[in-house]
Amino acid sequence: MNKRSILSFSAITALGLALYSNSAVSQSAKDMVGTWTIVSAEAFGPTPKGLLMIDANGRYSLMLMRPDLPKYASNNRTQGDSEEYKAIGSGSISYYGTYSVSGSDLTLRVEHSSLHSALLVCETA
Repeated sequence: MNKRSILSFSAITALGLALYSNSAVSQSAKDMVGTWTIVSAEAFGPTPKGLLMIDANGRYSLMLMRPDLPKYASNNRTQGDSEEYKAIGSGSISYYGTYSVSGSDLTLRVEHSSLHSALLVCETA
């Protein structure tokens, strides 16, 4: 049976993520491995776009954005104007690093980010 399940996060950075996967809700690091689709992120509106990829070696990568990001009028990201840069900068984030799972807590250690470095502790549902 192919069940759809939700993995909810409430991150201390107010990202408040909920993720979608084709596997059962995870209770161990091994169960977290895979690609998760973001279905909720408070800071990115009601229908954010994004993915969280988790590998078996303790590494992850997350990309998150608002669905209404503008396209560059020039069709070249290096030739945007200040309003385009502001909208895209405030409406998207990406980061990667290492993770660990302890009980119902998923801890994301941010190595590099389009914003800054941080430590996120999330609670899995």
